[in-house]
Amino acid sequence: MEHRENSPLPPLPPEPKLEAMRQYLHAATLLHPEQIEKILTASIRSIAVNLAQADEALHQADYPALGRVVHTLKGTFLQCGLTDWAEKAQEIHSGVRAGQELPFAEMVAGLKRGMAPLLARSE
Repeated sequence: MEHRENSPLPPLPPEPKLEAMRQYLHAATLLHPEQIEKILTASIRSIAVNLAQADEALHQADYPALGRVVHTLKGTFLQCGLTDWAEKAQEIHSGVRAGQELPFAEMVAGLKRGMAPLLARSE
């Protein structure tokens, strides 16, 4: 599967904010702060692992694996209230499933850039 290099990508959503994620999880789950922190930690770890797996899938040109990984990312983003980012992951997933020739590497790089501040704060 090839991709177009010259197609402009839409702008990325705003950077995810850890405090907004906490507030979303609290409102959605009514869990205690300690439990929310555990969910946040696991979610951020999952995002980091899945972004690395997306890179590996791209490197191997394994588009079915890329589709599975970004589908998992979408779920994690939704769990944390990051609906705009979930839409970006869904665009990749839909493109892979439809066999479209999209700039998947650029799209994944956009997810990585967007998540970098969040991942850096969690280290």
